[in-house]
Amino acid sequence: MDSLVRNLTTLGLTEYEARVYAALVGIGEGSARQVHEASAVPRPRVYDIAEGLAARGFITVRRGNPYVYIPAEPAVVIRHLKSAADAAATAAVQDLEALSLDARAKNSPIWYVQGEWSIRRHAESL
Repeated sequence: MDSLVRNLTTLGLTEYEARVYAALVGIGEGSARQVHEASAVPRPRVYDIAEGLAARGFITVRRGNPYVYIPAEPAVVIRHLKSAADAAATAAVQDLEALSLDARAKNSPIWYVQGEWSIRRHAESL
């Protein structure tokens, strides 16, 4: 489960969100107590984490006593996380390029390049 949580956090979930969602997918549906036992997320935190995931559409909450949490299809959740990550990456590149326009005038025409990836990148830009 650690690698799954790591992958989900890479896609944009917090560790607790990843643990709660993965636990729900594993058990199918469950109460806060069941999610706590499956995920090792502190039980009081399960409630607010689940509400946050529900607000994003990643789980459904069936109100009652107790509340029952049902995960959305993993493919739908992953597709949403990937598109959000892609949008953030595109925006970051645009913002960084806008910043680097001013910095280019200050750079020296002499490069000291180290590492295969850096050498290839500079060679390609020439």
